[in-house]
Amino acid sequence: MALTLPLILYLFFTVFVNETILNIQQAAMLEDSLAQLQNAPQQTLELKQKLKTLEKKAGLSQKLGSLSHQQYLLEIITHYANQNNCVVRNIPTTNIANENGFAIETLVFKIEGNFKNLLQLVYLLEQKYQVGKIGSVEFNTQTDQKTGRRSLDLTLYIQKISKQENES
Repeated sequence: MALTLPLILYLFFTVFVNETILNIQQAAMLEDSLAQLQNAPQQTLELKQKLKTLEKKAGLSQKLGSLSHQQYLLEIITHYANQNNCVVRNIPTTNIANENGFAIETLVFKIEGNFKNLLQLVYLLEQKYQVGKIGSVEFNTQTDQKTGRRSLDLTLYIQKISKQENES
């Protein structure tokens, strides 16, 4: 009889109490999962907004080699040049490199002006208009042989990253 009471208590504990504890833990895990699922639409919207922000910062665009992008940049730079006594020296050339599912479009501009105005243009393109990434900026001085006049030229490389569309 002395052995049967501890044996009965042990069996009772292992069968009923242990199963109850496991059910309580499982119920808590299911409640956590349900709470996460209820917040899923909100979290999806937040993630989409973060993705758009990151794509904008990275200069990601959906169209490859978009003529409108080149025209937009040319319009911004030409307008700025007219307002700030600068001269656009060339029509931009476009180079496209494909790598790892992305296309990197590089536009090259040459602008002549004074240092302050050229630097302000670079700032506006990078910070205000956010037209892509400024890949490189190069300042050169040149002397006109006929007039002896020195000029400052800016060579500006602007890159736009595009997702390549799958051709299936």
